[in-house]
Amino acid sequence: MILKKLKNYEVKQLEKDEYEDYVLWQSRESGADKCANLVFRDLETYKNRTGIELKLDANIIDVGCRGNAKVVKTFIDNGYTNVYGIDIGYDAEENWKQLPENIQSILKRKDAQEGLHFEMEYDFITCSHVLEHCPDPKKVMKIFYDSLKNDGYIHIQIPLSTYDEYMGHYPHFAYWKDKNAFCEFLEDCNFNVEYWEYGTEHNRQPYDDLMVIIKKNI
Repeated sequence: MILKKLKNYEVKQLEKDEYEDYVLWQSRESGADKCANLVFRDLETYKNRTGIELKLDANIIDVGCRGNAKVVKTFIDNGYTNVYGIDIGYDAEENWKQLPENIQSILKRKDAQEGLHFEMEYDFITCSHVLEHCPDPKKVMKIFYDSLKNDGYIHIQIPLSTYDEYMGHYPHFAYWKDKNAFCEFLEDCNFNVEYWEYGTEHNRQPYDDLMVIIKKNI
């Protein structure tokens, strides 16, 4: 494993045969309720600040939807009609069998080795605690860019921590030291940061979550 330092973040470079050694490929349920709550908190705040509201018939996808698909279910419960979820967890489909059929039908497992790709354009993409688990987060952001409608937006949540704890936690591949580093990374990926907020009312630097809403720089 090689640690590669880039302009404003660092990534662990893995060989393909190393991927299966990481718990990353298991669908995670921990923190799902918190992630869903923060997505809707930020959407409400963003609407209040900008007047932009996500329409109920918008095309929405949750990238890294976990075994319980909590974010997807919350959108459905709130009346959204075109919601989808994907996860790379090798046990994802087994976990999804516990979900209602109408939820199972809109979830899809993507093979990590084949790479991430989408079948349509989306009005809204959300990914909570996903990018830090990607060996090439800039490539993921390019896929997001190409799959996002020109007037669409993306909600991203990442954890902030000290370097040693962050990179020692399973399995973190990418590290951004603070909000500024992450925002610079997003700008390098041709996105404008429209909104940002921490996960707690009183930011517990350096231990907290960072949420951003971004739009394409066209």
